[in-house]
Amino acid sequence: MKIMIDSEPLLADNLTGIGYNQADTVDAYSRAYTDDTLVFTGFALRGRAAKRSRLQKHADICRDGKVKMFPLLSSGMYRLAWGLCMLPIPYRMFFGKADITHFFNFLIPPGVKGKKVCTVHDFAFKAFPETVAKRTRMLLERQIAKTLKRADSVVVVSEFTKRELLKYYPWVDVERIHVVYNGVDHATFYPRNPDGEGKELLEKLGLKRGEYFFYLGTIEPRKNLARAIQAYYLAFLRAKERGQDIPPFVLGGKCGWYYDEILGKASELGIADRVKFIGYVSRTEMVHLYSHCTAFVFPSVYEGFGIPVAEAMACGAPVITSNASSLPEVGGDAALYCDPFSVESIADCFDAALTKPELMRELSEKGLRQAEKFTWENAAVALRAVYEKTKG
Repeated sequence: MKIMIDSEPLLADNLTGIGYNQADTVDAYSRAYTDDTLVFTGFALRGRAAKRSRLQKHADICRDGKVKMFPLLSSGMYRLAWGLCMLPIPYRMFFGKADITHFFNFLIPPGVKGKKVCTVHDFAFKAFPETVAKRTRMLLERQIAKTLKRADSVVVVSEFTKRELLKYYPWVDVERIHVVYNGVDHATFYPRNPDGEGKELLEKLGLKRGEYFFYLGTIEPRKNLARAIQAYYLAFLRAKERGQDIPPFVLGGKCGWYYDEILGKASELGIADRVKFIGYVSRTEMVHLYSHCTAFVFPSVYEGFGIPVAEAMACGAPVITSNASSLPEVGGDAALYCDPFSVESIADCFDAALTKPELMRELSEKGLRQAEKFTWENAAVALRAVYEKTKG
């Protein structure tokens, strides 16, 4: 098969959720199915050499991998033209035809030649529209129904997301919807010893092994961080009453949108010295931060999957997460769950991490086993089945 991979998420300077999903999926696929030709496509108005290099490293994993760049537009300009301005500029003008073209970032543009597959990660823009950037919300509202009509197959990342899709778009044929779980790169994400790089990183950040709470993800409203900081403050007050100190709360990740309230919440509560925003965290750094935290805290109100939960478990971190959306599907019996809309419930989980060391050890052990269920190799096998069914 000749499979064209729309590679917009891979072109970012620093990958985040969807970019990592695409990178890990296609790399595992390339290793497993060497007879297929993968063509990585992208727009590159600026920084062409760097962008081509980013795609080439994925193409090089394939026995017959190729890169196609269109140099006269950026991906943002093209998406603005067809997605918001409704100009039906056909995708085939830039990249031609393949047996299958896979779009990993929700939407399929007009004029794609051959069979079409899209990956839909979540429906936050429907469930919690106030947490999604206005431009992204407008784009998805205008184009997702068209995408679902254009797609020969729709990949979703959890059973929860499949149910959401059918709730909001019940006319979509269920036979076209396929669950392909995200994975964990177990060669990267495993418990680390507190030495070398990890020790240096913790020292640089002023942290001690086993003495900090950790969050990783975009700094945005859907991740529920303002409420989590309020809960941390409540746990701080409770610990003070017990005569106990509370470890700092470390938040890693890029600022996304509507983040001012989140960044200001700790100062408002008088705990700015205890809540550390450390910005973008590389993969090399995150494995150490996962491995040595008191607990990984991920109280999101809505997730299509929640890769950080699985990664943290793979590194041996006890996980605190929400009892909402897909997160119980990912965490299984290996997480401590909170009501994401209750400050007291989240604070109770902070308290448990401080006062119940046996529970934390149990969650750590269960988490290692739970994380083994999610691999990119499994994702590649599931995706191959989707492609075969789609091609017919």
